[in-house]
Amino acid sequence: MMVYFTVPGDPRGKERPRFSRYNGRVYTPDRTIAYQQFVREQYRTMAHGLRFEDDEELVVYIAANFKIPQRVPKLKLEQYMDGTIRPKRVPDCDNIAKIILDSLQPDKKHPEPAAFNDDKQVVKLVVEKFYAPEPFVAVFIASRADYEAYGFPEDSNGRMD
Repeated sequence: MMVYFTVPGDPRGKERPRFSRYNGRVYTPDRTIAYQQFVREQYRTMAHGLRFEDDEELVVYIAANFKIPQRVPKLKLEQYMDGTIRPKRVPDCDNIAKIILDSLQPDKKHPEPAAFNDDKQVVKLVVEKFYAPEPFVAVFIASRADYEAYGFPEDSNGRMD
Protein backbone atom coordinates (compact mmCIF):
# COMPACT_ATOMS: atom_id res chain seq x y z
CA MET A 1 0.00 0.00 0.00
CA MET A 2 1.18 3.52 -0.82
CA VAL A 3 -0.29 6.76 0.51
CA TYR A 4 0.35 10.33 -0.66
CA PHE A 5 -0.94 13.41 1.11
CA THR A 6 -0.08 17.09 1.37
CA VAL A 7 -0.12 19.57 4.22
CA PRO A 8 -0.71 23.12 2.94
CA GLY A 9 1.16 26.01 4.49
CA ASP A 10 4.69 26.64 5.70
CA PRO A 11 6.64 23.55 6.78
CA ARG A 12 7.01 23.39 10.55
CA GLY A 13 9.46 21.56 12.76
CA LYS A 14 8.84 19.94 16.12
CA GLU A 15 9.62 22.43 18.87
CA ARG A 16 11.53 21.49 21.99
CA PRO A 17 9.51 20.61 25.07
CA ARG A 18 9.02 23.50 27.50
CA PHE A 19 9.20 23.58 31.28
CA SER A 20 6.55 25.36 33.33
CA ARG A 21 7.92 28.02 35.68
CA TYR A 22 5.07 27.48 38.12
CA ASN A 23 5.00 23.72 38.69
CA GLY A 24 8.10 22.45 36.87
CA ARG A 25 6.13 20.19 34.52
CA VAL A 26 7.21 19.49 30.96
CA TYR A 27 4.75 20.35 28.19
CA THR A 28 4.60 20.50 24.40
CA PRO A 29 4.13 24.01 22.95
CA ASP A 30 0.62 24.80 21.65
CA ARG A 31 1.87 25.59 18.12
CA THR A 32 3.36 22.09 17.85
CA ILE A 33 0.16 20.45 19.11
CA ALA A 34 -1.97 22.46 16.66
CA TYR A 35 0.26 21.58 13.69
CA GLN A 36 0.29 17.89 14.62
CA GLN A 37 -3.51 17.91 14.75
CA PHE A 38 -3.62 19.64 11.33
CA VAL A 39 -1.27 17.01 9.81
CA ARG A 40 -3.38 14.21 11.33
CA GLU A 41 -6.58 15.72 9.85
CA GLN A 42 -4.97 16.15 6.43
CA TYR A 43 -3.86 12.51 6.44
CA ARG A 44 -7.28 11.21 7.46
CA THR A 45 -9.00 13.33 4.81
CA MET A 46 -6.69 12.50 1.92
CA ALA A 47 -5.95 8.85 2.80
CA HIS A 48 -9.59 8.03 3.63
CA GLY A 49 -8.60 6.43 6.92
CA LEU A 50 -6.12 3.91 5.49
CA ARG A 51 -3.84 2.46 8.15
CA PHE A 52 -0.70 0.37 7.84
CA GLU A 53 -0.41 -2.94 9.71
CA ASP A 54 1.50 -2.93 13.01
CA ASP A 55 4.21 -5.34 11.77
CA GLU A 56 4.69 -3.65 8.37
CA GLU A 57 8.05 -2.06 7.50
CA LEU A 58 7.52 1.44 6.10
CA VAL A 59 9.37 3.83 3.84
CA VAL A 60 8.59 7.56 4.16
CA TYR A 61 9.51 10.39 1.80
CA ILE A 62 8.87 13.98 2.94
CA ALA A 63 9.26 16.99 0.62
CA ALA A 64 9.10 20.29 2.50
CA ASN A 65 8.38 23.09 0.04
CA PHE A 66 9.10 26.64 1.20
CA LYS A 67 7.76 29.76 -0.48
CA ILE A 68 10.20 31.38 -2.89
CA PRO A 69 11.53 34.64 -1.38
CA GLN A 70 9.99 37.79 -2.90
CA ARG A 71 13.25 39.41 -3.93
CA VAL A 72 14.72 36.72 -6.13
CA PRO A 73 16.36 37.91 -9.37
CA LYS A 74 14.61 36.60 -12.47
CA LEU A 75 17.83 34.95 -13.57
CA LYS A 76 17.85 32.77 -10.44
CA LEU A 77 14.11 32.07 -10.30
CA GLU A 78 14.41 29.02 -12.56
CA GLN A 79 17.14 27.60 -10.30
CA TYR A 80 14.83 27.99 -7.30
CA MET A 81 12.01 26.23 -9.16
CA ASP A 82 14.02 23.28 -10.49
CA GLY A 83 15.68 22.52 -7.15
CA THR A 84 19.20 23.67 -8.04
CA ILE A 85 19.02 26.18 -5.18
CA ARG A 86 17.61 24.63 -2.00
CA PRO A 87 16.50 26.24 1.28
CA LYS A 88 19.19 26.36 3.97
CA ARG A 89 16.92 27.64 6.70
CA VAL A 90 15.01 26.48 9.74
CA PRO A 91 13.29 24.18 10.43
CA ASP A 92 15.88 21.43 10.11
CA CYS A 93 15.02 18.27 8.18
CA ASP A 94 15.09 16.15 11.33
CA ASN A 95 12.54 18.38 13.09
CA ILE A 96 10.27 18.33 10.03
CA ALA A 97 10.40 14.54 9.99
CA LYS A 98 9.80 14.36 13.73
CA ILE A 99 6.61 16.45 13.65
CA ILE A 100 5.19 14.58 10.64
CA LEU A 101 5.93 11.11 12.03
CA ASP A 102 4.70 11.99 15.52
CA SER A 103 1.46 13.29 14.00
CA LEU A 104 0.72 9.98 12.31
CA GLN A 105 1.07 7.73 15.36
CA PRO A 106 -1.04 7.54 18.53
CA ASP A 107 -0.40 9.77 21.54
CA LYS A 108 -2.12 10.46 24.87
CA LYS A 109 -4.81 12.73 23.40
CA HIS A 110 -5.31 10.65 20.24
CA PRO A 111 -4.99 6.96 21.13
CA GLU A 112 -6.18 5.85 17.69
CA PRO A 113 -3.29 5.85 15.17
CA ALA A 114 -3.74 7.84 11.98
CA ALA A 115 -1.32 5.97 9.69
CA PHE A 116 0.79 3.57 11.75
CA ASN A 117 1.16 2.40 15.31
CA ASP A 118 4.78 3.41 15.97
CA ASP A 119 7.44 5.31 14.04
CA LYS A 120 9.89 2.48 14.73
CA GLN A 121 8.16 0.80 11.76
CA VAL A 122 9.92 3.31 9.48
CA VAL A 123 12.99 1.60 8.02
CA LYS A 124 13.83 4.28 5.43
CA LEU A 125 13.25 8.01 5.73
CA VAL A 126 14.06 10.67 3.13
CA VAL A 127 13.48 14.36 3.89
CA GLU A 128 14.20 17.04 1.30
CA LYS A 129 13.69 20.80 1.22
CA PHE A 130 12.65 22.67 -1.92
CA TYR A 131 11.32 26.05 -2.99
CA ALA A 132 7.85 26.33 -4.56
CA PRO A 133 5.45 29.15 -5.49
CA GLU A 134 3.20 28.16 -2.55
CA PRO A 135 4.45 26.44 0.62
CA PHE A 136 3.36 22.88 1.44
CA VAL A 137 4.66 19.56 2.72
CA ALA A 138 4.19 16.43 0.61
CA VAL A 139 4.38 13.03 2.28
CA PHE A 140 4.61 9.59 0.65
CA ILE A 141 4.29 6.52 2.85
CA ALA A 142 4.63 3.00 1.50
CA SER A 143 5.22 -0.48 2.72
CA ARG A 144 8.80 -1.56 2.04
CA ALA A 145 7.62 -4.20 -0.46
CA ASP A 146 5.67 -1.64 -2.50
CA TYR A 147 8.55 0.84 -2.36
CA GLU A 148 10.96 -1.78 -3.69
CA ALA A 149 8.51 -2.67 -6.47
CA TYR A 150 7.45 0.86 -7.53
CA GLY A 151 9.68 3.42 -5.81
CA PHE A 152 8.83 7.05 -5.05
CA PRO A 153 8.90 10.05 -7.37
CA GLU A 154 11.93 11.48 -5.52
CA ASP A 155 13.23 14.91 -6.52
CA SER A 156 9.73 15.88 -7.67
CA ASN A 157 9.18 18.49 -4.91
CA GLY A 158 6.30 16.26 -3.91
CA ARG A 159 4.24 17.51 -6.84
CA MET A 160 2.28 14.88 -8.72
CA ASP A 161 2.56 16.32 -12.25
